[in-house]
Amino acid sequence: MFAALALLLGGRFVGTFVFVDQAMSRGLGASTGVDRLPLGEARWEDPVTDLLFFDVDGTLLSAGGVAPRAICRAVHAVSGHDVEGLAWPMAGKTDAQIVLELLEQAGVPRESARPQLSAIWREYLVRLRSAMEEQPPTVLPGVEDLLEALRARRVPMGLLTGNVEAVAWCKLSLVGLDRYFHFGAFGESAEERHRLPALGLVAARRGLGREFAADRVTIVGDTPNDIACGRPLGIRVVAVATGPYSPGELACHEPSEVLDNFGQTRRALEALLGSSALQEADELAGGEMARAERVLVGGVNSPVRAFQAVAGTPRFVVRGHGARIWDSEGRELIDLVCSWGPLILGHAPPAILRAAARAAARGTSFGAPCALEVQLAERVVSMVPSIEKVRFVSSGTEATMSAIRLARAATGRDPIVKMDGHYHGHADAFLVAAGSGAMTLGTPDSPGVPPGVARDTLVVPYNDADALEEVLRATPCAAVILEPIAGNMGVVPPRPGYLERVREVTRATGTLLIFDEVISGFRAAPGGAQELLAVLPDITTLGKIIGGGFPVGAYGASAELMAMIAPEGPVYQAGTLSGNPVAMAAGIATLDALVDGEVHCVLEGLGARLEAGLRGAGGDRPMTINRQGSLLTLFFCEGEVTNLAGAKASDHAAFGRYHAHMLDQGIYLPPSGYEAWFLSAAHDGSDIDQIVAAHGRAIDRLDHRD
Repeated sequence: MFAALALLLGGRFVGTFVFVDQAMSRGLGASTGVDRLPLGEARWEDPVTDLLFFDVDGTLLSAGGVAPRAICRAVHAVSGHDVEGLAWPMAGKTDAQIVLELLEQAGVPRESARPQLSAIWREYLVRLRSAMEEQPPTVLPGVEDLLEALRARRVPMGLLTGNVEAVAWCKLSLVGLDRYFHFGAFGESAEERHRLPALGLVAARRGLGREFAADRVTIVGDTPNDIACGRPLGIRVVAVATGPYSPGELACHEPSEVLDNFGQTRRALEALLGSSALQEADELAGGEMARAERVLVGGVNSPVRAFQAVAGTPRFVVRGHGARIWDSEGRELIDLVCSWGPLILGHAPPAILRAAARAAARGTSFGAPCALEVQLAERVVSMVPSIEKVRFVSSGTEATMSAIRLARAATGRDPIVKMDGHYHGHADAFLVAAGSGAMTLGTPDSPGVPPGVARDTLVVPYNDADALEEVLRATPCAAVILEPIAGNMGVVPPRPGYLERVREVTRATGTLLIFDEVISGFRAAPGGAQELLAVLPDITTLGKIIGGGFPVGAYGASAELMAMIAPEGPVYQAGTLSGNPVAMAAGIATLDALVDGEVHCVLEGLGARLEAGLRGAGGDRPMTINRQGSLLTLFFCEGEVTNLAGAKASDHAAFGRYHAHMLDQGIYLPPSGYEAWFLSAAHDGSDIDQIVAAHGRAIDRLDHRD
């Protein structure tokens, strides 16, 4: 099976790949209705290769035993026999050949099996799809990096496969080749399989309206069979040792070049596209931020991502898996940002991917009630102690903004109290003495906030219950809003007894208490900080984890208080994408993984190990480490950090240099000393050891300079 990446010499064009499939022409997949897809406009300059064919199963994907299990099931379904005791056909044969040979061994002659070919194939597809749901194929190391590099060069991509569309589409969506043409041949003989490159050339010539010289076409494969496919046409062959054959075994068949794998993206690009492609790719990579700045404000969609606080250049991330991300230059990084908190299970956990894919297949948005939002609401109500009813929104900012509106309506008062350095989103009322990105950029009070709005926001220091009581006794307020575990001026846990006193004072003054648990919700404990610390607010706001990596926020309270929200009550709040089914499905899968608390036990152990390692490798440099479970911040200062004044005392210039040293060693930290580090369940002891070792070297470099 092969995927064709058409790489065009110069010029601009608009083309269409035409669907050609021998098997589908007999109705084995035509029900998809896909017979023609637009290729779109593209421009390409390349001195080596015009057309690439990739071996899907070997070179790009690791099937992890998926296809063999599906074949076994299909053979059993057709013949009634298990494959145990049968001689498995040698590598390099098509799925069709394997099915037929196993059936023959099971007593089903080929002559009688051939008329059943369509039925056999349909059964195989069913079994293969089922097996792929249980154990999806995985992208081999470096493949996504290589494909992203090709995409960055605006390479028009297509697919040539010896499998049928239904299976190929599923497999190739994993490597991003799911938008273009598909065709192939369900061939029994090797000779038929060798026709695939020729068929690919025909389709490319027809679809793009131009010729391809054979010596400018490259096959990339992992078996001698793949190498042999190119010989009749004089096609270049790059062999990649990702399958059952070693580099030496592949070299014996005289390919043009042998690669160990695609992990070294630059070498793979040079082998496929020539050295001049590397220069162009480097220019593109170096200009990513400049390109972004031409069309995005500051080149980013959230200010802290610009790396201004650490005097660095942002990394453009192309993919994430587990505890790691990969940037556009192919560098692998241990991720301690985790999308700023949502990814408590790590990047791309299979359960969330499956849930989101199933929901998306049924429709991406309805603007109407759906069962998934009810199911997620039931989980939230059962897990968060203070919530009896909940309303979903699309962001944490929406949640906190709506919570304040509800509090003002319930109390008939306008003023609110927030804590110095706490961040509750970018609504006007909160951009007064704000933390997070506002503090990072040195603009805690934003222009554009009307003075009247600012006057109704009173600010007191965090962890100072006396100061809060003084304000509430002097000014009747609608609400006190705070992060029960501060995470937006760095991690600052509450002092013992502080939250209990806040709860007591707010009750005594008729002030509603709002816990902003956008960060701590479902992370501090299954029921959030309020469960961990045994203090219940009147209103809770949620975000990040509740969406499993998708944009979701929520606010909830007692049924009586929430009855004030429309349509039950007069307080209006609405949203087009509120309760989005894909996000709800991801949230359900996430909370189901967290409800028993086992993940939190693991995270506490990882957090404690990281904290101890950082302290032990810190040398003599003044350093304070604040941690709450899987949240941690390193401050370059002496003494406790219990409020914003303490966080400001940290040496943030030194943190910027430290951040650069850590990044050079493959550790991706939040690009600000005012942010939390996030651990996920995908991190393990080995990751912690690497982080600690890098930390020790970074501190040594700081000490050497300073």
